[in-house]
Formats: sequence, C-alpha cells, structure tokens
Amino acid sequence: MPAGAEKPEIGAKLNVKSTITLNEMKPDANQTPQDKEQALRADLADCLEDNGDMEHGTAEHISYDYATYQWEFSVPHYSRWGAKRNVQRVSQLQQSQITS
Repeated sequence: MPAGAEKPEIGAKLNVKSTITLNEMKPDANQTPQDKEQALRADLADCLEDNGDMEHGTAEHISYDYATYQWEFSVPHYSRWGAKRNVQRVSQLQQSQITS
C-alpha cells in the first residue's frame, strides 16, 4: 500500500470477500497430496483462530487439486489475515539470518 494510504473499510472497494487460488502448492517430500491438503486446511484453521473475526464471515477451504497442486479458498476480506505461527517462522528465519 502506498505511504499515507488508508486501507478501505471491510466490505468496501477491494476489501471484500474473495476467492484465492494458489498454484504450485506441492506436498513436501515426506507428504502425500492428501497430507498436504490436511496441512493447508490446518493452516487456514489457524488463521481463523488467530484472527477471530467471525463478525464478517470466515475463511473457507474450497478445493485442493491433487494433480495440479492448486489450492482454492475464500476470505471474507483482506484485513488481519495470517497465521501467527507462520509469522513466528518468518521472524525466526530473519533472526537466524541476522545472527549468521
């Protein structure tokens, strides 16, 4: 977002319910496609737990294609989404790069 810009209110402009499609969501070497789908569902559930915004709806798993590794899910808006454990992983990685 440009400096000084304000995020639109939930339900206004582009901050609305959307379907997200992520490609190349391949399983890790030790995972089956079914395991990957369960992990993605768990990450989505973590986002719901971390954000707790049930007033405006919840994120929903739509599909995971085992052949193309395409994951689709919906979000009710673009405010405050992101799993805390993913933020913690990034923070730990950044910290290890600084100390290396």
